[in-house]
Amino acid sequence: MRAMKPSRNKRDLDHLILMFDIRLNYVEYKKLEAEINRPEASVSDVKDMLARMERIIKVEEQLCKRFASLQRGYLHPTEIEEINIARTHKMVDTYNRLAKVVGR
Repeated sequence: MRAMKPSRNKRDLDHLILMFDIRLNYVEYKKLEAEINRPEASVSDVKDMLARMERIIKVEEQLCKRFASLQRGYLHPTEIEEINIARTHKMVDTYNRLAKVVGR
């Protein structure tokens, strides 16, 4: 999809790619969340999980910027901010819970 070079509707393609990237990052988060919540998870696993969570959040920050850029002019800036916060809130909460375990 990224290799496509449309002569028209480039913004629509950019939006489609963004939605795909958001979904991909969400799936990565949900996989990690499932690992965190499994009964066999131990405190020794937390450092690795925390590092993975940091990477997911960094990707999410970039996705938020892309979302804001693509939605500018369509949505009110406050609405864009609310959507980004709603999408990242649970990820940040999960990160904070993991950080407590390792004492960060």
